[in-house]
Amino acid sequence: MGTLMRPASLDDASVSNPIRERLGKRVRRLRERHGWTQAVCAEKFGLNVTYLGLLERGQKNICLDTLHIIAVGFGVSLSRLLSGV
Repeated sequence: MGTLMRPASLDDASVSNPIRERLGKRVRRLRERHGWTQAVCAEKFGLNVTYLGLLERGQKNICLDTLHIIAVGFGVSLSRLLSGV
């Protein structure tokens, strides 16, 4: 078995990353379905509005704790939030 190599692009937010982009689009769609602006959503979730914007554009990595906060805030399971991402 070979060793898995972590692509450098996973750490570099300036490099396009399809996973981050798909997750960001999912978060944006959920936010819009709730009728929330980024500012309202960020306040509800206890996030910085700039961070939320970067996340929605796929320009920011996200930790598991923040994924959980977002899933709970939208009333979906973590697995549902990540499904197909």
